[in-house]
Amino acid sequence: MSAFSKLIMATQVYPPDASRTAVYLGQIAKGLAADNKVIFISAKPNSGLGGIYPAENPAVIEIKNWNPEKSALIKRGIAVCVLAARMFDSILAGTQSKDIVFGVTTPFKILYAAILAAKLRGAKAVLLICDLYPEALEAAGIIKSTSVATRLLRIANIHFDRVP
Repeated sequence: MSAFSKLIMATQVYPPDASRTAVYLGQIAKGLAADNKVIFISAKPNSGLGGIYPAENPAVIEIKNWNPEKSALIKRGIAVCVLAARMFDSILAGTQSKDIVFGVTTPFKILYAAILAAKLRGAKAVLLICDLYPEALEAAGIIKSTSVATRLLRIANIHFDRVP
């Protein structure tokens, strides 16, 4: 028997989405589901459909998501914040202290929502970091190293560095 009750994985994408992240996470979920109860929380329409994996394990919970065009940066920022809040609610509602929450930096705000929900429930958190923030945003020229956003992300990173 596992030392944990269930593994809750939270990210924006999941198969049948063909992105690299979705494919990797689908394979991770499938491998972990062989010996554990796995619940995958996804924001991609039709997540888990297509007969790729058994419907019951990993179980897939699909969160409604708004996807503005790539050029609509402000709308995309708002959409990511709304998605993080929905993920937080879903993780918080379905997590117990013996669970493990697996957060992914796709998009990065989900990671903070997953960690906070896990902490509030007394659950463990595992992080898969695909990009480093705020460094990736600084390198892209989106934010400056002296900006309030950069300082807030660094504070959050220091605080969440001590995840149980």
